[in-house]
Amino acid sequence: MTLVIPNRHVQPFFIRLSFEDVPEGPLRRFLNEIPTSFVLDADQVDRLIATGRTLLRNNPAFQSLVASLRQSAAPRGPASITQ
Repeated sequence: MTLVIPNRHVQPFFIRLSFEDVPEGPLRRFLNEIPTSFVLDADQVDRLIATGRTLLRNNPAFQSLVASLRQSAAPRGPASITQ
């Protein structure tokens, strides 16, 4: 299902996340020491997901996106739903 809102400007948001954004310390060392491979153990997966979640939540561009989405969620006029 796609929400179609005529005459609405679409604002793209580009959000860059990097291990460089993780503060120096044990977590950053752990993340940077994960080998590049297609096999990760459960602890590596869990810590990568948790770190990505934290980096995203603290990212100013992501916070701006969330604020924009909240603002745009306010009723503004007729919209049509297509499937």
